[in-house]
Amino acid sequence: MSPSSYYDPDIYFEPNAIGIGDYQFQRFSALEFASREIYRNDVCGAIAEVGVYKGIFASSMNRLFPDTTAEVPDMKYAFVSLDTDLYKPIKAGLEYFWPKMADGGYIFVDDYGHKYLQGANQAVSEFVREHHVSYVRVNDGVDSTAILQKPL
Repeated sequence: MSPSSYYDPDIYFEPNAIGIGDYQFQRFSALEFASREIYRNDVCGAIAEVGVYKGIFASSMNRLFPDTTAEVPDMKYAFVSLDTDLYKPIKAGLEYFWPKMADGGYIFVDDYGHKYLQGANQAVSEFVREHHVSYVRVNDGVDSTAILQKPL
């Protein structure tokens, strides 16, 4: 992969530079591809992360979306990461953020396929059925991430 024209080479995604394991490479690659689409489609809005372990994913989000938080007049979101592990906060996060997502914006839900944290899967499955939303699953070899995109 090579940086696109709108990436500063100093902030381009380098997995080893931010200390992630190989098992998370797919998730971080999906973040990079989502950020490219957000820039390409001129999606304006803030970024948010709900639930954070060490902040490595949030740090990457900030390196790929630094100008999007400068002016947010109507609190639209271009990117949201939900990583709370449990049904109730994930469902609440989806219900809260989805109406506030900018067209073309993304929501990532971590732990979607985690075998001990089935609440994430249940919350996403219910939400997409109730709101007729499509999603894709990125398998990172451990627990996978569900990715929802607001239509352009």
